[in-house]
Amino acid sequence: MSRLVRTLFAVALLASIASTASAFDKYPPGPGYRSCPDSVTIFQVQRTDTVNAPASPCNPAPSDTVLGVRGIIAGFRRLSNAEIYFVRSGTDPLYSGAMAYTQDHLESPNPYGPTFQIGDSISVDGYIQDYGGLTEISGRTSTGVGKVRLINSGNAVPVRAATTSTIKWTPTSGAGTAFATADPLECCLVRVEGAGGQGLRVARTQAGAGLYAGTNWLCVNWDGSASGDSILIDGYRLPGSGSVLAPPLNSRIDWVQGLLGRGTNNGVNCWSIRLLDGNDMPPPASPNLVNAYPIAEDTLRLTFDKKVAVASGEDEANYRLGSQLSGSSVDNARVVPGDTSRVDLAITEVLDRLDLESISCDSIGAQVSPWIKSPTQSMSFILGILSCAEVQAPLADSLIGDPCLDKSRFSGSGSAWGPRVTVRGVMVKSYPVSKLQFIADAAGGLRSGVVAYNVPFGMVVGNEYLLAANVQEFYGMTEVGNVSALIDKGVSSVPSPAIQTLGVLRDASCDALQL
Repeated sequence: MSRLVRTLFAVALLASIASTASAFDKYPPGPGYRSCPDSVTIFQVQRTDTVNAPASPCNPAPSDTVLGVRGIIAGFRRLSNAEIYFVRSGTDPLYSGAMAYTQDHLESPNPYGPTFQIGDSISVDGYIQDYGGLTEISGRTSTGVGKVRLINSGNAVPVRAATTSTIKWTPTSGAGTAFATADPLECCLVRVEGAGGQGLRVARTQAGAGLYAGTNWLCVNWDGSASGDSILIDGYRLPGSGSVLAPPLNSRIDWVQGLLGRGTNNGVNCWSIRLLDGNDMPPPASPNLVNAYPIAEDTLRLTFDKKVAVASGEDEANYRLGSQLSGSSVDNARVVPGDTSRVDLAITEVLDRLDLESISCDSIGAQVSPWIKSPTQSMSFILGILSCAEVQAPLADSLIGDPCLDKSRFSGSGSAWGPRVTVRGVMVKSYPVSKLQFIADAAGGLRSGVVAYNVPFGMVVGNEYLLAANVQEFYGMTEVGNVSALIDKGVSSVPSPAIQTLGVLRDASCDALQL
């Protein structure tokens, strides 16, 4: 096509768009007053555009065509498998969710195209329409619009935090209302834990305006705050035949999550948290003991998988040391302020430092369900705070063996992990590629260093730490790994380099006499 023909064609096209009210845009490139050189984002689809708001450009209007809208699948409507909820990755929660309705792309099985799963990253083409208050990308593959392409799989779906006030179920239009805070979370995976993390109370289950029988219910904050703000939980729309039924009235739930939608629900236009399945609202349960380790010579720290009820968590009668019959005792129990999933126990021990001890607990209730008591659970650990030199000290029996073996007394057999220990050391050097952090006793000396493997917490050179870990021998090197807790004790001093001869440093034989 000649330059003149192309120019005349462009002029004619612009004139047609300008003079025809029914003309629609395709994104990209978008309208003439915008430049959208790449594929449209979910943010641009959801965020209203104005000529004076360049921070949110390229917002398509109803019936506009969009190409290449990308996101991670967060859920499906199983009664109508062509509905796909997808979200953009990242931590910014605003305007990051959308819904695609392609009419012939099913979740599983799919005779028309790829089988999609939650966590798949996809690219969607379609045209924009409003469906029940939600922005929807729709279309048919038979018309060349509505195509969904798989990019990759196995992605994490971001969860957006919300409250009973920000996603209040009755949408009132206008700035400063619940609509203004809920609309940016449309189609996102949201989670509500209740004010202060204390959970939610089931405030209404009765069918009527806004609620269907059995699978709809309203929740408010358990602590009574924002009493006029409630959220609607929908256990039917997405699970389909596997509907989630409403809990008993006034029962307490730990948290709830689901995809935030909007539409007419039994006669009321409202927001609703649409559960994917029963895992989106865990049933009340007692805490599970997941860790136990010393944080001082006379103090143990217990960690549970959920926040504990203070009354049962601080009842010393609920805890027993393994050597209790010999005279050891739990003298005081205190829920850690600011993190009620942890309990510190002050103990009196008849066993010696570095002996193997155990702690048992029972009758512990969760903060959101204190009436459900935990069964007896136990964990073992080594008493005391170990220095790096104590971790490195060899098992005497292994030194006199044939062959001689220089291994820590706290490691397991072969390369197996030993019992839980707490070791104190100063961070000396980190090798991120190999996931090795070297720690040492501040005083230095022989056998005063140990390597920590794959520590899942940040560490700073020159700071001293307590690490709750296990010990193993790995290709001749004593390591602490499975680090489940770290306490920063603050700035210390890195020990001075040891001065040694090449002959000693190159000697890899077993040091049976510890010379």
